[in-house]
Amino acid sequence: NNNNDNNNNQEEEPTHATRLALKDRFGSLQVESCNNEQNCLVPITYTYTINNVGQTPMELTRLERTVSDDTAPMDLLPEVDDDDRTFGVGESRVVYEEDDILDVCVESEVVVVGVVEADPPEGVPCLDVDEYVIPTIPDKFCRVDAEVTCTSSNSNGNGIGIGIGNGDDDDDQDCDDIPPPERFNCNVNDNDNDNDNDNDCVESLTFTYVGRNCREDFNGQEDSCKDFGIGPGINSRIICTNEFNRVKFRDTVTIGDRVVIDSAEEEEEEEEEEGKVLNCELFDTENGERTQELTLNLCGDVSLKSVYGALQLEGCDELTCLVDITYVYRIQNVGTDEMDVTRVERIRNGQTLSLLDDDNDNDND
Repeated sequence: NNNNDNNNNQEEEPTHATRLALKDRFGSLQVESCNNEQNCLVPITYTYTINNVGQTPMELTRLERTVSDDTAPMDLLPEVDDDDRTFGVGESRVVYEEDDILDVCVESEVVVVGVVEADPPEGVPCLDVDEYVIPTIPDKFCRVDAEVTCTSSNSNGNGIGIGIGNGDDDDDQDCDDIPPPERFNCNVNDNDNDNDNDNDCVESLTFTYVGRNCREDFNGQEDSCKDFGIGPGINSRIICTNEFNRVKFRDTVTIGDRVVIDSAEEEEEEEEEEGKVLNCELFDTENGERTQELTLNLCGDVSLKSVYGALQLEGCDELTCLVDITYVYRIQNVGTDEMDVTRVERIRNGQTLSLLDDDNDNDND
């Protein structure tokens, strides 16, 4: 037993490995190197060498450099000692070295322009300009980052929605924070005999069609279900009426569909009648034969998740087990090359759904 307890306390292993790549961003941080082997940022040094190729001595009077898109040239002359500014005929000397960092993971072209001006003891000053180009052309690779978020609005609903959008609604709530119903009993109190009190009777209900037989009933009401033949199938034609034979629902459904009943709108003389009952008949969609009959006392024991034959109760009045939610799928190109999205699929409960709209190729870029 102790071994089992220890195993239960162990954290589950991740089901998939998380890949880490250069230039991945995590908030305000960006990966620039990893494992001391892969590095985007390479230290470099600019070396400024002056050669006197003239026939007379000269004095260095101007030394500037501009790197790529710098707004203004940088004056490097103050970095050169006064004694190092004089050059004899044919003399060559390194006057300044400047350290910098080159990002080799970004395709770019770094252009360094150096401007030198010198004065001889006599004559006209001379000028020279040198340009050094550093191209960075990293290997292009395709890498995409996918993120799925789930949110719900403040209002409850009768279904599940799938959407692709920005998911930035301030009123949205994370699906992890959706609370359960405040109670599962649909009646205000459990006094099933006090049917004269309208507050004890359920007025609206939402079922899910589950296609079960009466022997799989799970509810607090007796003799509420009767099967005919082999019972309901995957599809059924359902007609629900109240005790006054007013049709409350009529439609053909398949397993997983919603059956919504609203019994609130009754005429005054009908409301004065004792009791409230919902009668539902199910028919085979192919031969039209009746397969099941349900009778539900709306003033009796009505609880969420109860199963009445082929129908399972999901909501009643203000209570609901079903909340409208929206899955938001965000795709970010974190590679170094342009890409076309060719496949977007959602797998839920073992079922795969393609989310890529082939008719709108412009949205795939």
